[in-house]
Amino acid sequence: ISKGDWIRISIRAINCQEEVWGPDAREFNPERWRDPPKAVSTMPGLIQQQMSFSTGPKSCIGYKFGLMQMKAMIFCLIRAFEFEPAIPKEMVIRRSLAVSRPMIKGQVNQGTQLPMRIRRRVR
Repeated sequence: ISKGDWIRISIRAINCQEEVWGPDAREFNPERWRDPPKAVSTMPGLIQQQMSFSTGPKSCIGYKFGLMQMKAMIFCLIRAFEFEPAIPKEMVIRRSLAVSRPMIKGQVNQGTQLPMRIRRRVR
């Protein structure tokens, strides 16, 4: 690496390394945080060795506020509603630019979509 060279670090690639996280690295699996693999103990990151908010002096200054907002919103939604996919899982694909977005096979030109059936939770 020479002075002035640009280096791009793919945060998504780091967060989804099968060598570190296992064969389901690209799947949403909240159970993995109960007992993270030993390999992640040496990885930098603000949250459970995830690079989503970067790390060090250039890390995101609003990461804690952003996390609290997301947690509060998810809590309210899950408490009030039941969610289920409206289409087969195989029809949903992921496209990444700055952020991963769900799209439907054959309908990428229609942009981000994730059809869901939502019902008010009966108490």
